[in-house]
Amino acid sequence: AGELEPFKKIYGSSSEFLFEAGLDYEIWHGFGTVTVGGSFGFVQYLGKARTQRTDEKSSDTTVFNLVPLRLTAGYHFDLLADKWNIPVVPYLSGGLSYYVWWVLDGVGDVSSWTDGDGDEHDATGGIFGLHFCAGLKLLLDFLDEEAASNLPNDGGVVNTYFFVEFALSWVDGFGSSNHMDVGDETVMFGLMMEL
Repeated sequence: AGELEPFKKIYGSSSEFLFEAGLDYEIWHGFGTVTVGGSFGFVQYLGKARTQRTDEKSSDTTVFNLVPLRLTAGYHFDLLADKWNIPVVPYLSGGLSYYVWWVLDGVGDVSSWTDGDGDEHDATGGIFGLHFCAGLKLLLDFLDEEAASNLPNDGGVVNTYFFVEFALSWVDGFGSSNHMDVGDETVMFGLMMEL
């Protein structure tokens, strides 16, 4: 918990909304479906900067921006919906993550910091890591079966799902001491469309 103290001191400990969009391609159908794909997201934290000498809160706002990029492989157990008309699809996925980050100062410029040698650096970077997700999709066709049957012809949408998933991320440069750890536990929900 000690490594989180500088972040908490500036940005607090409240959760923020992560907005994410992704695209998967189905590469195998058999006993379930195997997919590969990618996603990108955006989350932003707002806080008050600290004064360098006294470490007290200043009046300047600072913004920490994070863009998670993910490459993912997944398995979807869709036999329940396909063979037995049970409209739920459990799934697992995981893969490689790369998080782009940057910090803005009170006037909207990229912040900078000075290391122990007196060299100045911009507060930007990117960090590699891994992620794993377990989720459940609810097939929404049962809400209006007639409209669902027309979707493939009208808009190219085969199925529509509501999903909820639990994700674990280990994004710390694979344990490198030169990187901060921006991994976390998240609960995500939203809509999926199968085209």
